[in-house]
Amino acid sequence: MSSIAPADRPTRLSADSADQTVNDASMVIRRRVAKIASLAFVLGILIAGTRAIVQYQPPGKFDATRQGMCDFHNGIYFPTFAILQGVSPYSQAYADDFPVERPIPFFSPLILLVHSPLAVMPLRLAELVYFAIQIALIISISMLVCRALQERFESRLDEVPKFRKLKWRDILSTGWLRTFRWDWVMVTSALIVLSRGGHITLFDGYFTFELVLACFVAIHFADRRPWVSAFALAIVSAKPTFILPLGFLLLFRGQWKSILLGAGLSIVGALIPMLWLGWQVSDTDLLQGCQQVIADISASQDIHRATEDELPLYSWTRIDSLAFVAKWLAIAPDEATHLIVMMFMLCPSVYLLWLRGRHHADDGLTGQTGVIIILTSLVSIYHQSYDALLLIPSIIGLSLEALGADQTRTPRERFKRLLIAGFFLVPLFNFLSTRTVLGDHGATDWLTKAITSTNAICLTAALAVLWIWQFRQARSKSGAYAKIA
Repeated sequence: MSSIAPADRPTRLSADSADQTVNDASMVIRRRVAKIASLAFVLGILIAGTRAIVQYQPPGKFDATRQGMCDFHNGIYFPTFAILQGVSPYSQAYADDFPVERPIPFFSPLILLVHSPLAVMPLRLAELVYFAIQIALIISISMLVCRALQERFESRLDEVPKFRKLKWRDILSTGWLRTFRWDWVMVTSALIVLSRGGHITLFDGYFTFELVLACFVAIHFADRRPWVSAFALAIVSAKPTFILPLGFLLLFRGQWKSILLGAGLSIVGALIPMLWLGWQVSDTDLLQGCQQVIADISASQDIHRATEDELPLYSWTRIDSLAFVAKWLAIAPDEATHLIVMMFMLCPSVYLLWLRGRHHADDGLTGQTGVIIILTSLVSIYHQSYDALLLIPSIIGLSLEALGADQTRTPRERFKRLLIAGFFLVPLFNFLSTRTVLGDHGATDWLTKAITSTNAICLTAALAVLWIWQFRQARSKSGAYAKIA
């Protein structure tokens, strides 16, 4: 016999009907958002692809007016082809014999080997395949960010399979794909392709999306799947300015196993092609050949540093704190200065990460932990505007926290999150600081220096706000620090 009085049944049924109506309305809104975001995503792809075709740069000397796929040619295709032929892409002989502008700076040769399947294709086919890979990488980045967000904010997480539990049959099943919030995925994808960094990466053909995805995987899986994180760190090691701050920050976060495994994979992945190049350079003396490759790397770094666009005084793309200081002081900091500044700026963040681990307040890629790791990595050492794509999960995570995902936040806490997210949006959508807008304005022009410093100033200010906020939480006598997760 039912325990519910007859008079109570209509009320219960009405409440259930109201909840169902709300759920149906929510699903309609989600579908509309997903459709609009999908159209924006496709539009962004079409704009970048069309521009790459119209302003396509044939392999050879750099032309600032035609940059379509130039980074794919100079940074991926021909350096990889050269390594497969036994030619060092760091040498001047490579720059003389191949249709490129100059030798490549010191990227780990491991990243070039990753692209070796493209280098055996005809150039036009390789360009098309790589452009398709970039689109797939954007979707992959968005899906990873979405899954991390769902693990934090969805109310029924027991129905969302965690990455640590997934098998290949789960990944290939349509049921698993349906567990994604596709409105979030498409909004994130649209945000990427319409941003300055996303557009220029698609247009120029750089490997930024690969580094961004690898950084996210390394951070997200560091505590649950160290081997997965280690392989991602090996990809991140392609650029020293990525792996150095990230490695230190993950180490003090407590992910030493991922760091050790990643370091081993990075060393082996770089050493094998380096030995191959050394043997090809001098088939009679491997040691002498390796010394020549190292000398070539040093020379290529000198060429890279001497390029006017790379100097902070003239660069419109640098977003690290040292860049805007050097711009206004009219100095050219060397590698040692960059490293000293990086170590100095890492100190507060590594201490905060240690505290968060001690208080079990680690909230992952899209939380405060992720903000500390990503923002410190960007601000502490040399980074370009397209690297601001690393801020995507932090922007979405902070915005969701501020706009209602966590009802326990006070108005002041919500404002702090929106303020930092607003700072993050500046380098992503600052189209004023571009070659197209700035033209040939000289670096002595005050307005030009102000515009080209805006990105770095906003990120440095955001880091200062973050440090103050987090240290105040840590000193709270009420133990509020644990609540920031």
